[in-house]
Amino acid sequence: MRWKWILLCVFIYGSALYSSLHVYSGQNKTTVEDAGKLLPVKMKIVYDVHSTSDLQQWVKKANETGETIAIAGMQHSQGGHTLYPNGTLFDMKGYNKILDFSPKKKKITVQSGVTWADIQKKINPYGLSVKVMQSQNIFTVGGSLSVNVHGRDIRYGSLIDTVDSFRLLTPDEKIISVSREENSDLFSYVIGGYGLFGVILDVTLELADDELYHHRSVVMNYNDYENYFREKVKQDDSVRMHLARISVAPETFLKEMYVTDYVLTDHQDKREKYLELKKEEMIALPKFMLGLSRYSDWGKDLLWETQKMYFLKNDGKYETRNNVMRSDSEFMEYENPNRTELLQEYFFLLSILLHTSMIQEEFWKKKNLIY
Repeated sequence: MRWKWILLCVFIYGSALYSSLHVYSGQNKTTVEDAGKLLPVKMKIVYDVHSTSDLQQWVKKANETGETIAIAGMQHSQGGHTLYPNGTLFDMKGYNKILDFSPKKKKITVQSGVTWADIQKKINPYGLSVKVMQSQNIFTVGGSLSVNVHGRDIRYGSLIDTVDSFRLLTPDEKIISVSREENSDLFSYVIGGYGLFGVILDVTLELADDELYHHRSVVMNYNDYENYFREKVKQDDSVRMHLARISVAPETFLKEMYVTDYVLTDHQDKREKYLELKKEEMIALPKFMLGLSRYSDWGKDLLWETQKMYFLKNDGKYETRNNVMRSDSEFMEYENPNRTELLQEYFFLLSILLHTSMIQEEFWKKKNLIY
């Protein structure tokens, strides 16, 4: 009976494998959707951004005509708040030059459409790494700043802690520099401000050394996690990064979990051996198993057990910081035209969002820019 389920799932899953575009290619070419594909929105016009002068011109035009501007990178900031009906969309993916890189100062300046993968490729030969980014490197720097992301690093905190400065195109068409010293009131508003205060043009980021870590993986009951983190992670400075996942499989639902610590090894002389940036190799099998988990409880249990065994198998494995921050993501791409998947995260942010909205309204006295 189980094999019949597998064959059925193979058929259903395989029939859904085709590419889908964020911008529809049908009759209405300005209907746009975010990565979640739940809330398609008709945009008046979509601009592919490549130059600063074009951005200034388009903002000026929007001011004259009363248009509302939306800003998009990889369009993974989901929930419908990234697109404005009948508005003007700035697609920033083509605004992606690396402007300056100083290995000695451990700083890099990039346009906001640059992806973290672009940065890693540039800095890896120099023994440097990003300090903070998401667990995947496919996102744009501007998008990451706009939501103030965090990642696996437990020492640096969120992305704002690693930003030296940035340039901002304001709603009144001016270009200003923003840092902790210059226009400092905007520094914490723009980072995490979802584009409410202007278009982020380019960013100077602080970099870290590309260290060599070894994996330490443990399976535990969720009740034991608090003490584990306090005693084995928080108090151990050699633990540079940390990953914890709790089961959503039926048999162990919200009870079993596994954690992986990325521990600074004493054998930094071995780092050269592991410098090459890893590429996704096994895509078909995990993609298939993830597909099975969507259609049955045993598929969910099988996926959990397989993931758990994979991480335990890697216990003691050596890996550079850059490669730890290049987690596989392609296998998670879901291409079913009739269904979608969303990552849900829950935070108590209502008061923060209200405060940000009040600040934005007071600061600009207008609402013509959204992210």
